[in-house]
Amino acid sequence: MPLNVFLRPSSVVVVGGSPIEGKFGYQIVKNIVSLGFEGKLYVVNLKGESAFGVPAVPKVDMLEEVPELGVVVLPPDAAVDAFIDLADAGVKGVIMASSGFSDVGGEGVEREKIVMREAKKRGIRVFGPNTVGLVNFSRRFAPMLTPVRRFEAGAVSYVGHSGGLTCGLGWWQPEGVRFSKLIHLGNACDVSEGEVLEYLSMDRETKVILCQFCRLTEEVMRGVEKAARAKPVVVYYAGDRAEELRNMGAMCVSQYNELFDAARVLLSGAPRGNRAAVIGPSSGAISIVTSCFRDNGLTLACLSEETEKIIKGNVLSSFSPSTNPVDYWPPSRLNGEEVGEKHKVAVDALVSDRGVDVVFLVLELMEEIAFDVEKAFQEAAGKGKALVAILVQVEDNVLDAVRRGLRRLNIPYFWDAERAVRVIGEIVRWIQSRPCVV
Repeated sequence: MPLNVFLRPSSVVVVGGSPIEGKFGYQIVKNIVSLGFEGKLYVVNLKGESAFGVPAVPKVDMLEEVPELGVVVLPPDAAVDAFIDLADAGVKGVIMASSGFSDVGGEGVEREKIVMREAKKRGIRVFGPNTVGLVNFSRRFAPMLTPVRRFEAGAVSYVGHSGGLTCGLGWWQPEGVRFSKLIHLGNACDVSEGEVLEYLSMDRETKVILCQFCRLTEEVMRGVEKAARAKPVVVYYAGDRAEELRNMGAMCVSQYNELFDAARVLLSGAPRGNRAAVIGPSSGAISIVTSCFRDNGLTLACLSEETEKIIKGNVLSSFSPSTNPVDYWPPSRLNGEEVGEKHKVAVDALVSDRGVDVVFLVLELMEEIAFDVEKAFQEAAGKGKALVAILVQVEDNVLDAVRRGLRRLNIPYFWDAERAVRVIGEIVRWIQSRPCVV
C-alpha cells in the first residue's frame, strides 16, 4: 500500500540524529532502536557522531545505500536542505519532524512550498511537516520525537491533529487499550487525513480507528465515510458537527477519553441492541445508571420467565421489588463469598437471556463483601454478551484486585455511570445504523 514506506519501511535514515541525550534527534533514534526495528537504520549529522549507538556520517551522499525512508529532525531552513539531499539520493518518502513551515505562516509557507515542489518533481511522498511522528507497534517502528515505550501491539489505531495528545497515549495500555498505530499528521502538506484513514481501513492489524480532529475539511469527511464502511471509526471533534459525522458512518463521542472507552467496548464485544440489564447492591447505586438510559437510547430489558425464576429464587431478598434491575441487597450476612455467588448466578442468567443485549455490573464493594470478580464473571464473559462494569464505590484495599480481574476477562470498566451509558448508547446507535460493519 502507498503509505507502507512510512509505516513499514525496510531501511531508514534519521537526518539530524543527535549524539546528545535529551535532544529530539537523539530520542527518535532511541525510539527506533528500543522498539526493535528490524530494518536497517542510518544516522546523518554534521559531525558524523553516533546517536544512541548507531554510527553516523556527515552527509546523506556518504551512506552505503539509499534508504527507503528519510526522517528529518532539524531547524526549518536546514530541514529544507536535508529534504532536497534526500530527494537527490532517491528516497521514496520523508517524514518532516520539523516545525517552522505553514504552521508559523510567512516564510514557513514558502519553505513548505519548496518541499512540495521538490517532492512532486521527484515523486516523493511527504509526511508532515510539523509532525511529532508516528508509531507502528505491530512492526516495532517508532520515528517519534517523544519517548515511546515498548508496549504489546494491539488492534486500535489512532489518528490525531494534536501532537501532544498523540504522543501521550501510553497511559491507556494498563487500561486495556493496546495500539497498533499512532499517527500525527502535522501540517499534512502531502499525506492527508483521508489517505491515512483509507490505509487504516485496509490494514489487517487495525480493528478500530480512533480520530481526534481539530478541523473537519471535505477531505477529512470523505476519509471518515470511506473508512467507516470497513470498520468502526470513532471521532472526537471539539465542535458541533456530530450529526454530520454520524451521517458519514462514524461514532461520535462528546469527551476525549470516551474515544478509548469506545475502543474497549468494541473490542470486548459490543451490544447489538439497547435492551439492558443491571445488577447492583442498592437502589441508589442502580438509579445512577438507569437514570441515564432514556437520554442515551437504552431501555431496561424484559426478562424471560426462566431468568426471573432463577433470580427470584437465588439472588433477591424478599424486599426486592423487581428482577431488572437486580438489587441483591441485603445479603444474609456481610460475606464476600455469598455476594460473589449472587453476582455469578444473576449474571449467568442475564447473559443467557435472549432479551438482554448488555449487562451493567454496578460494583459497590467494601472489604467485607469483596469477591473474586474473575471467578464470578468468568463463565458469563465467555458467552459473547456485552458486559460493562461501573465502579461506583470500591474500597482502595480491594480495588486493584477488582480491576485486575475485570481486565483479565476483557470486561471494560468505568468510574462514571453517565460516561459508561453514554458510550454504550453511542455504540448501539451506530451498530443499529450499520450492522454489517461489526
